[in-house]
Amino acid sequence: MEIPDDVVFTVEYSVRAAQMAVYEFLSIDRPIPPISHHDKSLHVQFEALVKAFK
Repeated sequence: MEIPDDVVFTVEYSVRAAQMAVYEFLSIDRPIPPISHHDKSLHVQFEALVKAFK
């Protein structure tokens, strides 16, 4: 099962998937933390590019 709008290869995804499984298995009624959407602004992408070459 994939989690919509999430990135599969992150630790956050792994934790979210485990939480979802445990909460469902134990019938726990708590909200799962929201997915943090990464900033795709030009400024953030440029900063990431600069950091990649340091």
